Amino acid sequence: MSEWELGVAPLEAYLDYFISPARFPQKIRLPCSVDTSPSCYTEPSAINHMSMHTWLGTLRILFLCTAVQVVLSLAALSWDLLRKLGRRQNRYRIQCNDTYAFEEVCMDIVLVVISLSSCVTFVARSYERVQQPFEESLRIVLNIVDLVGAGVFMVRYFFKGSRDTSKLHFVMSPSAILDILSIVSVLAVAVDKELWLPFTFLRPLTMSTTLRRIVTVVDLPEIAEQLAVTVVEFFSMIFTFAGLYFMLENLGNIPLQAHEVHPQLNLSFFDSVWFVFVTVSTVGYGDFSPHSILGQLMGGAMILIGVIFFGSKTQEISVIYQKALEGYGNFRTGGRRRHHVVLTGNVTDISLRDFSSEYFHSDHVQSKGYGRAICVLGVRMIDTATHVRNGLFPAHLVQALCGTLPKDAHRVRAENAKAFFFLPFTASSRSAVEEDRDILLRALSAQKVSPAAQIFIGLQLPDCLALASNVTALCITSFKTGLLSKSCTCPGIIALVGNLAFSSDKKRQAEFKDTLPTEYLHGVEYEVYKVKVPLDYKNQKFGEVLHHLFNFKDSGVLLFGMGCIVQGPGERAEEEDLNSSFAPDETDHRIHFTLHPGTNYAITESYMFCIAKENPQRLLNASVASFFRKRSYYTTRKKFKVSIKMANIYTNKNGAKSTVVSRLSSSAGFDG
Repeated sequence: MSEWELGVAPLEAYLDYFISPARFPQKIRLPCSVDTSPSCYTEPSAINHMSMHTWLGTLRILFLCTAVQVVLSLAALSWDLLRKLGRRQNRYRIQCNDTYAFEEVCMDIVLVVISLSSCVTFVARSYERVQQPFEESLRIVLNIVDLVGAGVFMVRYFFKGSRDTSKLHFVMSPSAILDILSIVSVLAVAVDKELWLPFTFLRPLTMSTTLRRIVTVVDLPEIAEQLAVTVVEFFSMIFTFAGLYFMLENLGNIPLQAHEVHPQLNLSFFDSVWFVFVTVSTVGYGDFSPHSILGQLMGGAMILIGVIFFGSKTQEISVIYQKALEGYGNFRTGGRRRHHVVLTGNVTDISLRDFSSEYFHSDHVQSKGYGRAICVLGVRMIDTATHVRNGLFPAHLVQALCGTLPKDAHRVRAENAKAFFFLPFTASSRSAVEEDRDILLRALSAQKVSPAAQIFIGLQLPDCLALASNVTALCITSFKTGLLSKSCTCPGIIALVGNLAFSSDKKRQAEFKDTLPTEYLHGVEYEVYKVKVPLDYKNQKFGEVLHHLFNFKDSGVLLFGMGCIVQGPGERAEEEDLNSSFAPDETDHRIHFTLHPGTNYAITESYMFCIAKENPQRLLNASVASFFRKRSYYTTRKKFKVSIKMANIYTNKNGAKSTVVSRLSSSAGFDG
């Protein structure tokens, strides 16, 4: 191998000084069909022209990578020192960006594809022989693929380095060192045709970390994620060890002064893969064994790593599977960006049945929040299979876990939750005050994790309602007691409130005839709905709209309140379609409710609250035209009566109608 001609005199002097070509004699191996010496090889072995495989070229690449790493380390150290000396104020810079953006996902996918392409080119290069060299076009294609990959990883290297606060820490990190080894070796092989293989077999080691992030976005079950990550890590380990073993065994022992013929294996890359696979899995068939000193040392290291890897991964998978069965796994939503709701606290089979039957009712299909998954986080595992068989909810939308907040906030992915429901512990050994304070603290922790989520809590004492700021709280005890006492003066109030708060359909109404008392059956089909106000009803009188809706097509729709969206105390949000049970995705809006604002009140709000048998939104939109027709009729009628009154002044004494009255009646379309 001749001296390098890189055009950089210091770099050439550095390589020629430490690695002199005179110390590494060329050795040409011939096929055994031509040469019968011990150094011959059996076709189609990858071992061919050892002048391309000598330690000279490999050590030159390694020393070149070392020089680049040293230069980058010194530059990073200088940068950190200058930055530290020039810093006067804001001594501490904290970067906190845990979001995984869509652009980063796409970039990671590109990196995985490039890493796999680098593995393919490495395998292809390992089968080039002197007797059958690659065509120049194929060699150019391999160089282009490797150079494109090296360019992408170089851009990523400098981009990550620019974002890191400690440049030296980044440059000395294992991932950065692996990037330098692969990038510099690819550039060197592309420049000098006499060099052998680049160090791209190290690329899968960095690919495993990238693929781990991608797998988490897919949101598979936890055990499936662990299996996928284990397979990727196993592939990375096998390919890296196979590439290293292939190079070491084909190179043999390092020649120092005199040339020595060492027994070489007729080894191909896939033979190396087989050897590493058998060795790492601790099976050891014995059909292959390393002969070089470095190959034997690497074989011992592979055995230790294989025992540790298989033992640890097997234990991790078994632990994850056992935790998933016991309810201590992680919540999955079908996508990291999908929102869900969390039902926690004193969750029982009965409370889950009642909550899910109302939450997944068909009347709420048009709501924006309909169909969001429910994460049930209780102190004990809830069997959801029974409810799924009864058809209360789909199996993929409800997942039950064991735990409490805020300890298990990461397991339920609280940062993506749109609402939290805290059910009170009414049968606890602790006092009611302690239970209410505990729920309030847990609600506060959930609000810190997900500020945009709505919080709904159930309390036992009305005195604790004052502490429930920025949350929707309901005192269960006072509510039940108030209904019971109110039923003394207003019989039927319990059945009325129960029917309005519970959604039903014809199938359930038929079932209720045999289970509910008679007073509950009257009006069980009526429910409370929140509908959007048509634009034509804006600035109209509340009493007129109420009267018209109730009589329109004998629908019996009863309008009893108005609502508007507020962002803060006394501040209204912009008008938007928010027909949902929870706050919108952008900000935490809330509905300000006004009960019967008055007959002459001008409607300015965005929502109406009605009592009806079914969602009256379509009926409300259809009633606009008839409302204004009737209003025009009544307005004309009123004007006509005023005209009649004024015309009576000119009426004849004998009672005959005047000419003015006749003209008014004919023009208005009335019969006098």
